Amino acid sequence: MTRYVERLNVAGLAEFHKWLIGDDFSSPPMHLLADPAFSERARHSYVIDLNRKFETTYALGKYLHEEVFCEVPDSELNTVFGDTGMWAWLSLAYIGSLVSKKAGKKPVGSPLAVNHYMQPGNMVGQRQNYRLIVRTAWWMVRIHGSSAAIALSSPDSPWGEVAEQIIGRQQIASHRGFFALAERLYLAADGSIKRGAAGKRSKEARHNPKAKGGLGSMRRLALTLNQFGRTYNTRVISPGKMMELLPKEYERWI
Repeated sequence: MTRYVERLNVAGLAEFHKWLIGDDFSSPPMHLLADPAFSERARHSYVIDLNRKFETTYALGKYLHEEVFCEVPDSELNTVFGDTGMWAWLSLAYIGSLVSKKAGKKPVGSPLAVNHYMQPGNMVGQRQNYRLIVRTAWWMVRIHGSSAAIALSSPDSPWGEVAEQIIGRQQIASHRGFFALAERLYLAADGSIKRGAAGKRSKEARHNPKAKGGLGSMRRLALTLNQFGRTYNTRVISPGKMMELLPKEYERWI
């Protein structure tokens, strides 16, 4: 079912927030999407398909960039990006694709923290704006294209550890060279992340020169590019050239 994108008003945001922090997630408050007491038309006329489901956050971002916000002029980017009521409305519209997919602290189907679905107004919330999944998915695909899949393809969560580690670092999140290179190194042909690509080097390994655990991972790549930045402009060097510069620890991925 297609319809124009709307935005949650103050009352709608309050009701959505109440559901997100509750303990019964069996029935999301989908009625808020069309009830004029809780929603209002967005400033521009964007159309979405409410029946769409997404296996990964990258797939959602690709859809929003290519089919919904495909004609947003640069002059309107700030307006679209800053419409917190609209992004909360979209979070609710696709909540079925944005809840936990693997049992952990909460059961499958539970929402993540509130700031993954709506933007809090306090200072802490503003520092964590990158966690607003639907908006960040759209923005990352707009900037990086298919390379955004490297951070947004977790099969277990709409916001996996890779997304937090990469997108949470502003200099890396906007670094086209990093994403293009990471796509070449760590993304498998089927669009999944190669095993071990998100590995973390343990404290013990860091103190053992012979330990190979975590070497060549995405975390390490961010550090390597930072070191390269002292000599090269890594934002303009081609991915192929950067692959030639990579040290031996990345050989298994090349």
